[in-house]
Amino acid sequence: MSQPIEPLSRQFSARTAVKVVTDIVVFAGAAFLAAKTLGLVFIALYNLLGVEQRLSYALLYANWGKFYRTAELHTLLNLLVLAPLIETALFCIVIWKVCARLGLGIGAFIAISAVGFGVLHFRISIFSGLDALILGLLLAWIFARYVENHIVVAFGVAALTHSAYNALVCLV
Repeated sequence: MSQPIEPLSRQFSARTAVKVVTDIVVFAGAAFLAAKTLGLVFIALYNLLGVEQRLSYALLYANWGKFYRTAELHTLLNLLVLAPLIETALFCIVIWKVCARLGLGIGAFIAISAVGFGVLHFRISIFSGLDALILGLLLAWIFARYVENHIVVAFGVAALTHSAYNALVCLV
């Protein structure tokens, strides 16, 4: 799973930088759309099952987006900087190292990382947990994809994708 560490200058070029930025934008957008689509499906199933309290997408996400749009600067810094850095370090680097030490493969890493990331966010709400599960799958896959280049590059791409996703949630 791990390879000898080479200097970043040998592996990181302008073409790689453009690819990384493109991946961050595409993956953050894809995670956002997938998570919101899953939310719509969940609400539809919830309503079809005839549960007494009807849910609506607008009701579910209106207050969530409103909170983020009116959040104070320190809350935005937490969402856009601290949370992506800390959560990526924990759910990507730490779990990657543990999986490597135990001899587990990339599939196990992605599953463990995504489930852990989702469980962390289930304390907010079931919808946040489902969103986080999807984002966690994507972030773990991105990390595994880029770790061959260098662990710092993998960490940076995953953390920036997480930050871009959080920014989309704050704006929409």
